[in-house]
Amino acid sequence: MRNVISIILCLAALYTATATAETTLPDPTAPLGYQPKVVVPEKKAPIKMVKKKAPRRVSLPRLDAVMCQSDQACVAILNGEMVEEGKPYKGFNVVKVTNDKAVLSKQRKKWTLTLYSEQVVN
Repeated sequence: MRNVISIILCLAALYTATATAETTLPDPTAPLGYQPKVVVPEKKAPIKMVKKKAPRRVSLPRLDAVMCQSDQACVAILNGEMVEEGKPYKGFNVVKVTNDKAVLSKQRKKWTLTLYSEQVVN
């Protein structure tokens, strides 16, 4: 009998504890007649992840040297290979070769490869 009474008292205490936890008590520091606003959380639209394609980086050849002779056009040495002006090289078109630079083009884009002064061969 004693166990039954203690179980009933425990259940009653548990019930009153949960009932008071659900009700909100008024703020004693609030002004008279103040009614707190009930804020309903808004539903946010799910965020869609959009994958952007990274711009493809073009691997440019290395301009090793430029050889120019007075009576002929200049020749560029790209990655150790001699390439004349107007000739293709590994997907690039060699547009122009001067004594210190070479201009390459590929798919409507142009790149200028330059030399240091000690690499110019006359």
